[in-house]
This record gives sequence, C-alpha cells and structure tokens, in this order.
Amino acid sequence: MAHIVGFSVTGLAGRDETYKCELKRDVNVYFGLNGTGKTSLLKILHSALSEDGTLLRNVPFQRAEVRIFSIRHDQVFTYRVQRKDHDESQYEDAAPSADSLLHSDTVWRIYAAESISNKDLVWTVTPKLKRNPPRWAHRYLPTSRLYTTGLSPISASYRARQKDDVLEEEQLDLYFARSLEDLWTRYSADILKEVRLAQETGLANILKAVLRPAQQTLLEEEIDIDLAYKRVSSFLHRQGSPNLLGSKSEFEGLYSQGGVRSIVSDINEVEKRIENAIAPREKLQSLIQEMFSGNKKIAFGDTSLSVETVDQKKIGLASLSSGEKQALRIFVETLMAGPNSIIIDEPELSMHIDWQKRLIDSMRQLNPSAQIVMATHSPEVMGDLPDDRIFRI
Repeated sequence: MAHIVGFSVTGLAGRDETYKCELKRDVNVYFGLNGTGKTSLLKILHSALSEDGTLLRNVPFQRAEVRIFSIRHDQVFTYRVQRKDHDESQYEDAAPSADSLLHSDTVWRIYAAESISNKDLVWTVTPKLKRNPPRWAHRYLPTSRLYTTGLSPISASYRARQKDDVLEEEQLDLYFARSLEDLWTRYSADILKEVRLAQETGLANILKAVLRPAQQTLLEEEIDIDLAYKRVSSFLHRQGSPNLLGSKSEFEGLYSQGGVRSIVSDINEVEKRIENAIAPREKLQSLIQEMFSGNKKIAFGDTSLSVETVDQKKIGLASLSSGEKQALRIFVETLMAGPNSIIIDEPELSMHIDWQKRLIDSMRQLNPSAQIVMATHSPEVMGDLPDDRIFRI
C-alpha cells in the first residue's frame, strides 16, 4: 500500500528544464497543451510504482525521481532513473513511434526510435527494500483503457483474419466486457473473503459464548430489540437459515436472557464488519443507477456484472454506450485502488459534460482513501477543485 509524495523530471517532452511537484494525498490534476508531457509524466509515475523501466522506452525524458510513501513501512522510498548518453546520429533513419508524435514540437528521435532497447532504464531505490521487485499496488488507466488494459492476448487465429491487425468494433466491445467482468470478479473475491472471515470469527465467538458463558463479560452498551432482531435475521439469512428466527415477539423473550445477549453482541459485530465490507459496492450501484439514464439497469452480483432493461431482458455489458463504459470502468478501478494511487489519463473521454463535472467527487465518494492522479484537457473535470490540487505542465 503506497501513494506518491512527489517527483522531479528533467527533459520531459524534450524540454531542458526540470519539472518538480509535491503531490496531495487526495487529488492531483495535471493539465496543459497537447505535447507538453502529461501522458509521459503519468507513464513515469506508473513505471516507478511498478519498478519497471521498460515502460519508459518511448517516453521523452532525461532523468526522473519519484518519492513513494509506503503505508506498511511508514517510510518514503525514493526511486531514480536516468538515461545513458546515446549518439543520436546513428538513429537518423529511425522512424518515430506513434506515441512520440504527440511531442512533435520537440521530438527527440533517440527516445522515439523503436530500435533503442533502453536496457539502461532501471529504477534504483533508496533505502533498499528486502523484497524484489518492490512493486506497489496501484491502478493505471491509459487512454487505451477501454479495450486494451487488462485484456487477455488476442488469439493468433483471430488476428490472421484481420487486415493490419485491426479489430472489429464488435470484438472490441466483447473484450471490454470480458475485461470488466474480470476486474469485478477480482474485486468481489476480496469482498467475499472479508465476509467469510467476519462470519468465521463471529461463529467462533458465538461458540465460545455457548461453551464458556461464565467467561463472557457484561455488555457496556445494550443493543435495542429492533436492531438486535434485524442483525440476527440478517446473520441467519447469510447462513442459509432465514426461517429459523421466528417472530419478533418470540425473539424478544429469548433476548432477555443474558447468554443470548452476548451472542447477539457477537452477531452485531459480524454484521457491522460485513456492512463495512460491502458498503463501497452498494455506493457504486447507487451511483451508477443515478447517473445512467434510459432503460438500462446494472446488477452488481457477488461474482458477475449484468445489464438488464426495465423489463428484465439481459443485454450485456458490450451494449453500454462508450461514455457508460468509460464511467463504469473508472469507478470499478477506483474501488480496486484501495488506499493506493489511481493514475488516469484523460478520464473525460466519451463522457457527457455533466458526468465530467461530478467525476472526481464521485470517485472520492466511492473511495475516499485513494490518491487520484490524472491528466485532463477538460475544464469541467477540475472545475470544482481548489487551486492547490491543479498543476499546469
């Protein structure tokens, strides 16, 4: 678990000066003209968090330093990388990559040439970490996120049927659906793990209360009968015995007994822990239903996502509009970021202006512990942010 404290980059987008910035713990938005290095900057931050210098092969810069705070270690680690000197003349005929053309004002062919391996791009870290490599948990969403991030390799047989390896729109939509479903499955697995752990702990405490009632201490704060009945009903429903509880009046008679009160206290703790675990998912469902218009409804299951019409006809994730896909992907990634950094390039793509205006606030509601780092051209995205959260490149 980690977030970015600050960085300095020299030679960003081919400029000679050094760009420095101290990041905020919550939100950081970078903006500037095309070719000023916003995308390159995000790649550098992502590369440092991944400790993978190969990601910088076509990124125009001279050297960089990124400081990362580890929550677990309670310490700042400093990552540094620098290009070795190269002779540009040997790359006179090298064709620049598409990525480098974004920096057409000051293209350095040495950085754009596909023939350069850049094996010297290795991050060094101080102080040294015991684990190797020290990859930090974070989320990174480049502009290609809808169709390429997190996808499994495209089969050779399918590529063989395509001209110039260009995928059909239908196939891209299918890959988006699979990618998002994979993300949701991983996120849900973490939630279910927490739910099972809470249930196991609760059952163990209940068993102790039954076997060793004399060791149970008196409750400092009693749980009122309405809440107690609700908690026990929910607990039994999760255990597959919804009809075991009986009526509220019958439960009230049992609840007056001291041993039962102790058990209900344990059940209350279990249910509170489960509520905390599933609360972000419920926030996401509420947010999506509020934002998405028309006759679509997204069902967030324990292991799957599904899209239905108002008459409960399943239509699939691939049927969502590009703006809906964009928002949904960003929000799921935000949940998965946890207390770490989430880095997003141009989140406004395909989004309606009204959604752009509420994007950052929605992300903060879903996951207030995440550090948001994004680059944008949209004044609406950063419209309500304080000036100290906005950085011009």
